[in-house]
Amino acid sequence: MNIEQLKLIVTLSEERKLSRVAQKLNLTPSAVCQGIKNLEKELHTTLFNRSKNGTYPTTEGLHVIKKAYEALKTIDEIVEYTTEKKDYPKLNMKIAIVPGVIPPLVEAINELKMEFPFVEMEIIQGKTQHVLTSLQMGQVDFGLIMHSDNIQSKSIPYNIKKVCNGEFHIAMSRNSKLALYNQIDYETLIKEPLALYQDEHILDYVRHIEKETGEYSNTLFVTNNSNSIIYAVKNNFAITISPQFTFNNEYRNFYNDIKQVPIKVDENRQPFALWFVSSKRTDSTEITDTFFQLIHHYVNAL
Repeated sequence: MNIEQLKLIVTLSEERKLSRVAQKLNLTPSAVCQGIKNLEKELHTTLFNRSKNGTYPTTEGLHVIKKAYEALKTIDEIVEYTTEKKDYPKLNMKIAIVPGVIPPLVEAINELKMEFPFVEMEIIQGKTQHVLTSLQMGQVDFGLIMHSDNIQSKSIPYNIKKVCNGEFHIAMSRNSKLALYNQIDYETLIKEPLALYQDEHILDYVRHIEKETGEYSNTLFVTNNSNSIIYAVKNNFAITISPQFTFNNEYRNFYNDIKQVPIKVDENRQPFALWFVSSKRTDSTEITDTFFQLIHHYVNAL
């Protein structure tokens, strides 16, 4: 069964004559006749009674024709909907993000573009506070930030949805002596050279570890360049601390060289998560909801 056959039976129920159907649909009468016969054979049902006075639907045919009409109407609505989207003027949108989410974000944008072809997305990367400031100043439409769960209790003028939990893990070379561990505590971690991303939450976490252990961290360097950290970790110059979702994305091409190990759970510290933030003033609710669903899917699919 196909759309053309549905058009044949609906048109024949209106025109009553094969010749009129053929003329209206720009077909030959024999093609019309054969198309209807094939559909009747497929459905094991006689749809029309033929006579010298015309062609009229059977009782079963009336039911099938009614459903065919409804199906064609739905198909027309789908075509109209997609055509309207293609005719929309371009909509430029911006998203500011923390590091570590580029691969699933690109996957999400690619699929969003299929659904909303008029959308053009710009990606800006920065620290959590930079993302929130950009939203506050109206410079971006969306944000992906790392924050503790208490963000939901704060009175901030944004729509906030959790994408995934963001427990901190250690990323290390597979040649590191720590690669033998299944879990690492603060006392072990604090003694290792650290290559850290310059994000307030990561740096605050290191300060928390220093406070808990009573020791200063052995920081090799702090940077906003992820490639520098990957190089240092891969070559066993340092380990790094990052949320698990960052490891799954930033280090996905280095699994043969780099290993992640969870840090022992700390009951004195609030859990962190990756959050999708959008302005409450946005008029693009359908786009926003779809974008969040896609990001949530691709981040958690790893």
